Amino acid sequence: MSELHPLSDSSAPEESAAVDDPVSAELPVRTTFLHRPPPPDDAVVRPRLLTTLDHGLDLAATLVCAPAGFGKSIIVSQWAESIDRPVAWLALDAAIDDPRWFLMHLSETVRRIVPGALDVVTQMTSAPELPDLHAVILELSNELDEIPQPIVVVLDDYHHIASPAVHEVVSELIRHPAESVHFVIISRHEPSLPIGPLRLRGHLAELRMADLAFTGEELELFAKQQLQRDLRPEQSRQLLLATEGWPAGVRLGIEAQRLSGHAEFVGVGFLDQAVQDDILAEILDRVPPPVRRNLQVVAHFPIFSAELCDAVIVPRVPGPATMTGAEFIDWLRRHNLLIVQLDDDGVWFRFHHLFAHLLDNWRAVYGPDPQIEERDVRVRAAGVFRAHGMIDDAIEQLHLAGEDAELAAVAAEFGSQLIEEERWSELERLLASIPSDVLDSEPRLLVLQAWLFGDFQSRHREMSGVLDRAEAMLAPRNGPGPAADSSLRGQIAAQRGAYEKLITADFDGSVADAELARELLATSPGRHLTFAYVLGVVALSGAGRTEEAHRLANSVLGDERFAGAPFDPMAWALPYLGWLEGDLALEERHATQLLAIGERFGMPDTIATAHYFLGTAAYERNRLDEATQHLSKVLDLRFATQTVNPVHSWIALALAELAQGRTDDADVSAASMMQFVLDTHSDYLHPIAEAFVAELDLRRGRSAAALRWVR
Repeated sequence: MSELHPLSDSSAPEESAAVDDPVSAELPVRTTFLHRPPPPDDAVVRPRLLTTLDHGLDLAATLVCAPAGFGKSIIVSQWAESIDRPVAWLALDAAIDDPRWFLMHLSETVRRIVPGALDVVTQMTSAPELPDLHAVILELSNELDEIPQPIVVVLDDYHHIASPAVHEVVSELIRHPAESVHFVIISRHEPSLPIGPLRLRGHLAELRMADLAFTGEELELFAKQQLQRDLRPEQSRQLLLATEGWPAGVRLGIEAQRLSGHAEFVGVGFLDQAVQDDILAEILDRVPPPVRRNLQVVAHFPIFSAELCDAVIVPRVPGPATMTGAEFIDWLRRHNLLIVQLDDDGVWFRFHHLFAHLLDNWRAVYGPDPQIEERDVRVRAAGVFRAHGMIDDAIEQLHLAGEDAELAAVAAEFGSQLIEEERWSELERLLASIPSDVLDSEPRLLVLQAWLFGDFQSRHREMSGVLDRAEAMLAPRNGPGPAADSSLRGQIAAQRGAYEKLITADFDGSVADAELARELLATSPGRHLTFAYVLGVVALSGAGRTEEAHRLANSVLGDERFAGAPFDPMAWALPYLGWLEGDLALEERHATQLLAIGERFGMPDTIATAHYFLGTAAYERNRLDEATQHLSKVLDLRFATQTVNPVHSWIALALAELAQGRTDDADVSAASMMQFVLDTHSDYLHPIAEAFVAELDLRRGRSAAALRWVR
């Protein structure tokens, strides 16, 4: 076997390309999962496979199943370019092997080709906890069936899916297919789906390993494209026998021959690991040393870009043997060294899985480049991922580097931003991605988790336990502590005042906590300081100190800290005062202002709260149709806003329906509310929901049922 000793000097190829952000700032999805990979320019057109895929369009689904390197995604991508139907593409990954994230990405990729589709499913997947899976599947099936034009949905790399719940979703979609949707499932392994029954009923088209293997004619055509000459018949037979038509093996064998410069073809086989190592050695011994150096380092990462290469390699190994990230990627693309483009702009890439596996083996045998420290490489990569909003990747690299303190700082900063922007579901995902030992040892992260439990999910007992742990960590710090500690203590005071004291009618205690929170958060205007002001106003009103409540609400008038900001304490506090005191004009006037702020900044909690106030005011004025409209808008946001908003809105909606004589609709609203509460696991909302159902039964004359709920 040829030796792959790391590096010697060589000249560097040319530069290229800028970097763009592959992750949407507005969506909790990885947009690089939603791009159809363009087929390589040198891909062989294989009409026999395209014809099979064409015939499958009239069936429920097509399965393309073969081991790595058989060109599954390439042929489906070629076919997608040849048909006149829109194609939604979802590249699956272990990171979304979860029913919520699978459904969220599936909905988003369909909505990209059919704007406005799957609205309800999109809301359901943004819930604090995914609703009952069967209800989601039913809604998804119905909404897919409503799509007016025929479409194709491709589920690529399905072998990453292990979740029984995700298998159940896909099984139902192909077992009872929507009329206008054809699914194509691409997998290395036999998927856990009802393949047998579909095949028996003639509802499934298939491409398997034997179908995808190169024929002799296809191999010769591909070799001619690569080598600019025909192979001799004996060479073709040798290569076809050695690779059994495996397209990746054919590509690697031809690449080894082309780079070697030998007049004769270098025969290869892939029947054992030793042969794979020989081919890799044949390729890498003849690439420039800077390329080999970059391969050694970039193989650490599941995806890479020119910017990432520059960050982790160029500054660490200066000299004439270096090459820029753009030059490295340009070299890989020009030499077809098994990389896959992940976005439309050609910024982010990954290695072909087979090639990545070979590189991993190579690194394991020869060890890392002694000039490059792995910890430093991972920290630098985390910085690039972080700059592009790819926080999950940044966290993974920091954890692998052993930089848990930096990991906590990155997660705390991003989590705080998510709260300010009311992106609760993304906060939930962020916290779930942090190793438990890091989360449990960092008060900043615990306070974020407490906001998620208390403010968003109304799980107040869990919130209190988390706050206890955070406070225990802050207590040993002597003196005033850093500004970050003051902010954390202020946030803790606000949460305890709202969700431990206010809800138990300890108004004086809540007033005191609100004062402390305002003091500690005074220099940090934003959502938390506004929350402290609103808490103080509501607690003073609850204590009967109405004039003080109004003075506090009006005290921020003209306060420069809140000028032009999305969180205005007056806009939030005064609707509460009007609601508590029965001043409908005050409630409506400032709820309208609150709604305008929410719509301007795209804040779901703000919008939902404003609609709730406008709906209850309209109900009190007996404008029942208007009340229903506002309250229904809250329910449209039920999976994106705090759980308390839809629950109270369902209660008000049921009362409005009852007042209109729509008693059956009121029962449906109450039942929907109860199911929603059960799905949230909220210790606070559960008794509220049961009490309202008892009240509704009493109003409907169902005394026995009401008594059961009361008990």
